[in-house]
Amino acid sequence: MKRLYQYCLFLILCVVVFTSSLPAIVAAAEEEQSKTTERALYEKMEGITHIPWHTWAAIDQYERNVRAVRKDLPKAENIGVYYTEEQWSGLLSPKKSSPLLG
Repeated sequence: MKRLYQYCLFLILCVVVFTSSLPAIVAAAEEEQSKTTERALYEKMEGITHIPWHTWAAIDQYERNVRAVRKDLPKAENIGVYYTEEQWSGLLSPKKSSPLLG
């Protein structure tokens, strides 16, 4: 009887540990996929511009850190680099909005 009690307690403990760590496992998998997608984007940019992918990653991380400190900038979606509509269109452009900015 004592042995059965110990076995049931062990089984319950295993279930609790597994179910409590499951969200962390899922979050780690999603983060890994996100990093893989970002790395693919950086490597694509490297192919186009011949600037190493790790330089693109450093620029993106810098911009994300700036956005974390400055609350007047919108939250980053895919990449951290942000331009205002005026900066994107240029000083001499009469059209201040762009369809690329959404």
